[in-house]
Amino acid sequence: MELLKIIGITLLVLIATGAIAWFGGGKDYFEKKSIENAFEKRNHESVERQYKDLQYTGKRALDFSPFETALAQMSDARIAEIDNSLKDATIPMIQELFAQNKLTSEELVLYYLHRIKTYDVNQLNSIIELNPDALEIARKRDEERRAGKVRGPLHGIPVTLKANIGTADQMHTTAGAKALENARSDRDAFLVSKLREDGAIILGKNNLSEWANFMTSHSSNGFSALGGQTKNPYGRFDVSGSSSGSAVSVAAHLVTASVGTETSGSVIAPASQNSDVALKPSLGLVSRDRIIPITDAMDTAGPIARSVTDMAILLNALIGVDPSDAMTKDAQALSGTDFTQYLDANGLKGMRIGIARFPVQSKAGDNDAFQRIIAVLKKAGAEVVKLPPLPLQSGLKLLPVLSYGLKAGVNKSGLSRFSINRQ
Repeated sequence: MELLKIIGITLLVLIATGAIAWFGGGKDYFEKKSIENAFEKRNHESVERQYKDLQYTGKRALDFSPFETALAQMSDARIAEIDNSLKDATIPMIQELFAQNKLTSEELVLYYLHRIKTYDVNQLNSIIELNPDALEIARKRDEERRAGKVRGPLHGIPVTLKANIGTADQMHTTAGAKALENARSDRDAFLVSKLREDGAIILGKNNLSEWANFMTSHSSNGFSALGGQTKNPYGRFDVSGSSSGSAVSVAAHLVTASVGTETSGSVIAPASQNSDVALKPSLGLVSRDRIIPITDAMDTAGPIARSVTDMAILLNALIGVDPSDAMTKDAQALSGTDFTQYLDANGLKGMRIGIARFPVQSKAGDNDAFQRIIAVLKKAGAEVVKLPPLPLQSGLKLLPVLSYGLKAGVNKSGLSRFSINRQ
């Protein structure tokens, strides 16, 4: 009886302590742990799904038929030579190769197509569709260059676009969804027209987390019905999303640079996971015209590249005032700005950089990597300021905004502007 009494008293103390903790602030702790566990569980499940050995058969096959003859005529020796010359090459370095007649845009397109065929098909799955006109466009850019006409820094440079960005060519605009398998845009997105004006070659469209990762709470980063599962080129790591294909194609050197889109992390997260450089521009700097949206309140397109130099050059070509997107009226102040002028090796000296992290248990090696980044910033002369942890609940509070925005955006300025061929 004495033992039972002791046990009973102990239980009462524990219950009382728990109640005090709950009402005295412990409730926040338990809610936080619940959210942490939900985040960790979802991330773990996403990675597990990415690397399941499943033979998915719904993927749209890439069509290499417009390029087969030219690819067959390109020797392995020439491919190896180009490969060697492009190691760590930035866009200005590629332009120098063009100027010295050591490389042509046609050869560069063929080189990337060779790599896509070798490494992407049924492996990385970062490309959802190829532009059948890419080689012909490259030949025209070469002709223009020989005639002394260079449109801009991107003249003859192949880029890819996330599959939710509209193009008025032979490619589809699908956001990876089966329901939009035959959808085509009635015209180029504003940013696409600017890329073409600057001389860029649209090589193809990238796979993505379907509908920009806003269709289910059980999605797999980098998976779409039309594109299959995009894989991380560095191994069995989370590819992240939703601009997964854009980040992977750049990291695997399947294209020079790419344009993704972001609502909340969809450009910078996959770039981080695949060791790329990326930026989410301020809203209104880049037009959202003819891009299948989630919400106007947060959406924007953004550049993904292998270097800060290339990212700045791509950003230069994307910004501008678009009458179809009223928010871009404020971009007038920066139109014509060359962001490469700010590429200063000493640019971080005296800068105060805030470091904020989600209070979620880190994976093995994360903290070491984080400390190395802080050390690099300090060595460059920056003052690092640690900020309070970001509240996990903030992400959940966005859901009503995103849900409303998707419905309103698609109805108002998304799919209603796309022609869906129901063959």
